[in-house]
Amino acid sequence: MNDRRSTQLQDLPREMLDMVLMKTALIKLSEWLAVEPPSNVFMPLIIIPLRSVWSEWNYRLTARWFRIVFKRLLKKRAVSFHLLEKLFPSPNYLTYGVAMLENSICILCCQPKIVCIYDNSAPFALSKEIPIDDIESPHSMASCRQSGSLYITDSGTKCIWKVSRNNFQPTLWLNGISKPFTLSFSADENHLLLLRDGKDSSVLEIYGLDAVLVRSLSLPGSFHFPLHAVQLSNGNFVISHWKSEADTVGKWVISQLNSNGHLISQFSSSEKLQALQYPRHLVLDRNRQWLIVSDYGNNRVVLFSSKSLAWKQILLTREDDRIRLPRLCYDEAKEMLIVGNFGADMNFPGGIIYVYRLTID
Repeated sequence: MNDRRSTQLQDLPREMLDMVLMKTALIKLSEWLAVEPPSNVFMPLIIIPLRSVWSEWNYRLTARWFRIVFKRLLKKRAVSFHLLEKLFPSPNYLTYGVAMLENSICILCCQPKIVCIYDNSAPFALSKEIPIDDIESPHSMASCRQSGSLYITDSGTKCIWKVSRNNFQPTLWLNGISKPFTLSFSADENHLLLLRDGKDSSVLEIYGLDAVLVRSLSLPGSFHFPLHAVQLSNGNFVISHWKSEADTVGKWVISQLNSNGHLISQFSSSEKLQALQYPRHLVLDRNRQWLIVSDYGNNRVVLFSSKSLAWKQILLTREDDRIRLPRLCYDEAKEMLIVGNFGADMNFPGGIIYVYRLTID
């Protein structure tokens, strides 16, 4: 079968064979740069080599596409990825979150309810499994270097639990919270950031490490279903959320707010390949210049500028890297990106954890 296809390709006129290869190359390049392919790429191949039907309109479309591509290539960052290790919790473990705590990679599992602790250097050995049976419905996890603890949201009992590095015993940290979801910490890691989706408006609540509410920041009226928040070095907040544009229309976007809650910039794309789908997790690199986004619904990881929120490039995809429903955390000291996957491998349906060495020039 393969020999027959090869013979058929060899029998094609050289110009038509070039166009077949060009079509494939253009589509791949478009996907890499998140640019819509030129529409004439999808014209029947039999008429593409016939210059008599190659209209001026198609030339203009192609020229416009190349201008966009060259601009993207000029902005393309030199990103190096090296897969260091794959961590395999038990095949029946359902992984829900990842976090870094000192020299450990922490994996939150909700079935069974445990936290797996791995060393953050080769051979990335499993050092401990912490039972968290008191947590009814563990949903998300974040770590704080200042307190040396993990913090876990519990959507069942509507509270946040704290797991200290000293004894690894879950203790109730904050209760009485409606719809607790994802957690994060401020740039100095002295405050916990908690997003809450209210009926009339959404808020960003800021707590001290003593669980006392320091501030409640009202978000703009177009902010709905806030997913995750991180804080930049200048004090601004970056939040992924649903933006309502009409009564029944909206899209997933990423917004930057100043410390008073005023909108500064926003990423919102009409291009299909750049459209986000449920951007659940945000992480920053060591210098807080680059924003790494878990484009959860599209099964990919995307790089943005943290200051301008400009799209830079796709880092990982399901097709090329077996990424599915990614959860993220970043080891600043070792420049490692830890990616939790759900159901990416049939032998490990609960999830596989990928550990990457990530360098961004």
